[in-house]
Amino acid sequence: MILMFLTLLIGCKQNDNELKIGVIAPLTGPLAKYGEDMRKGFDMALGDYNSVDNKIKLIYEDVTCLDVKQATTSLNKLKSFDEVRAFLGSFCGHIIKSTAEFSTMNSIFSITPGDNFGRIGDYIISSRYLLEKEAKLLGEYALSKGWKNLAVLYLNNDWGIGYKDEIKKYIEINGGKVIATESYFWDNLDVRTQLIKIREKNPDALFIIDGTAQGIIFKQIKELGLELPLLSEWQVEDWGKEVDKAIIEGVYYFEPIIDETSSFRQRFKEKYSVEAYTLSIDSYDAAMILFKALENCEKENYDAQCMLDFVTNLKDYEGAGGRLTFDKETWSFDKPFQLKQVKNGEFIVLSEVNQE
Repeated sequence: MILMFLTLLIGCKQNDNELKIGVIAPLTGPLAKYGEDMRKGFDMALGDYNSVDNKIKLIYEDVTCLDVKQATTSLNKLKSFDEVRAFLGSFCGHIIKSTAEFSTMNSIFSITPGDNFGRIGDYIISSRYLLEKEAKLLGEYALSKGWKNLAVLYLNNDWGIGYKDEIKKYIEINGGKVIATESYFWDNLDVRTQLIKIREKNPDALFIIDGTAQGIIFKQIKELGLELPLLSEWQVEDWGKEVDKAIIEGVYYFEPIIDETSSFRQRFKEKYSVEAYTLSIDSYDAAMILFKALENCEKENYDAQCMLDFVTNLKDYEGAGGRLTFDKETWSFDKPFQLKQVKNGEFIVLSEVNQE
């Protein structure tokens, strides 16, 4: 009995010393693949950091990206029951915005590898580049090709609307026109009607803000015989490894440049038997930066403002994909991009893009 009591006592003491971090990620549902990419990055960071005898515990909550109420319930549970010190995640725009509001109201620091809409809360940042930047690059490239009359088909959520609005703003400020915008929802990926409406407007090119529809929309474009240039975002390459590349042949997109000499990618592949791409890299960086912020702010009892100040003052931080410096003006870790195109079933780099 004494031995049992001592074991329980030691266990309690160890639990008291644990730093609990709440993780919000889509582990089931249509975006589960991205939740798993996040988990790989988070868990690898945890293993690297805890290997030097630190005691951080990640507590996962499955938030499918389809229900803000589900996210609020999970955040409340993590705060009140698990007593977490900070949050990691989520992936989807409206859930990230909900997390930003919760973090602000409860003074809990949060960092996400997901959509970056700029400064949307007092205590939240993203390890991803600013959404506005990728949208601007897409618009800039379209105009450089002489495509002046453009159309946008987008997923009707905060992420898709964000891309659509930023593309439209850039195009129209710089002398072009967005002559058609059509949207769709997750529960109905049959967009033939929307595509026919777009075809009737006869645009010079079409932006497909599809993200995670896994080629279904591009397949319908081929079936309808729409012959026009197509532009999309980085996720076209991520899921493009798993679909018939003939349906995305010719698509233009931009992707953050990854430092090929980084040991992270090799270690990641050895551990998971898959390549590390944008989301896993951003997830690793988000987790590792958070762990270092916690370490830095231990004497301040992990104060949210202390952690925010630590992260927003990072300069030339050696991230998993390259050096990172936080830009307080854009509220992001800015990253260089490269223009790519799907050619003969391969993802081909056409040019690098200046950081500015």
